[in-house]
Amino acid sequence: MRNSQRRLADWDKFEHFCEFHSRLFPFSSNVRQESSRFQKIIRSAANYSIPQSSPKSAKPAARWWNSELCAFRQQKQFAWHEFKRTRSKANLMQYKKSNAIFRRKAKAAKVLCFQKFTSEINSSSNPKKIWADIRRLSGLTSFSPISLLNSPRGNLLYPQDIALEFALHFSNVFSDSIFSPEFSSSKLTVLSSPYLPPSNLSSSARFLDSDISILELLFALSVVKGKTPL
Repeated sequence: MRNSQRRLADWDKFEHFCEFHSRLFPFSSNVRQESSRFQKIIRSAANYSIPQSSPKSAKPAARWWNSELCAFRQQKQFAWHEFKRTRSKANLMQYKKSNAIFRRKAKAAKVLCFQKFTSEINSSSNPKKIWADIRRLSGLTSFSPISLLNSPRGNLLYPQDIALEFALHFSNVFSDSIFSPEFSSSKLTVLSSPYLPPSNLSSSARFLDSDISILELLFALSVVKGKTPL
């Protein structure tokens, strides 16, 4: 562990999750299984309390997920570990029961969340916003790395609104009106003057430096691959 990770670690949280996971993973009389149990407890607690050297963004939870489902999922996992430790008919039935309860609760939560989502759709709804909500409802990550932007118009949640806000901001920041008249005049003079390439260029360099025709531009656009909106 690096010194920076040791300084940023939350040791109180580490102790709490060690106690929590020690109750989640059952004891075993087998030395190897007990050693594996200690490793699982320490690693699970460290994932919650010690920052990683190269952290990866976690996948956001689906909108239908809640604390009740988290508790039922933990019960199902505990029953599964009990069955793996002691493969008996009683433990198998307990796992199947916990799994059935969890799946039934998850299905009900999905239905309730979807009903709430569809009740907010009307004839004036923006289709792009609807599809963005569907992606969030499915628990899929957004293509935009910025999920929220606090702007003078309020909190913006959708990628198109965020992109337009950035475009408006940069347009105002780099507008000619904020620069001095001398700079604007010099800029206009340079832009209006014809471009004269250097005289010491080779034939291939002069060819590359020549103007692009409309046909060359259209051909280049026809072979471009990507998802950048136009």
